[in-house]
Amino acid sequence: REQAFDELYRFMFDALYLNPTVKSEEVKAEALLTTLFGYYCESPERLPADVTAVAEQEGVERAVADYLASMTDNYAMQEYEHIFIPRCWEQKV
Repeated sequence: REQAFDELYRFMFDALYLNPTVKSEEVKAEALLTTLFGYYCESPERLPADVTAVAEQEGVERAVADYLASMTDNYAMQEYEHIFIPRCWEQKV
């Protein structure tokens, strides 16, 4: 049992935690989350109602941090895209 744990531990470090490809994605993820954090802190009215309630009790930064922590990777990327990437071709003229 201990041997299996040790093997899994080594695999996780080699394949994920120290993998150069994975590490390069960390920079992108950090930038995305930092940008979303700043956006929601500056525009708390854009937060969902349940998060706004937390912001009123715990402060905006705590509420935003918790909100971002609750997001899946895909949801965070969708939110970023929705907020920051214009969709000019979808606008009616």
